[in-house]
Amino acid sequence: VRADDLVGQIARVVIAIPAGGVGQVRCRLGEELVDKIARTRDGDPLGENVSVKVEDVLGEVVIVKRH
Repeated sequence: VRADDLVGQIARVVIAIPAGGVGQVRCRLGEELVDKIARTRDGDPLGENVSVKVEDVLGEVVIVKRH
């Protein structure tokens, strides 16, 4: 999975993202489910099962915002 494939995808938070911390999101790319470590750009927390959009990829971490 390339970083470019993830940007713009809709994902779901599977491990809550705490304020200023990291959690985990899952998105579907074709037939594949991909789990990535995630954080929000502004450091806001997001609970489990929240729908998010992948805005950017920084190494192994994706930057997400509420969708």
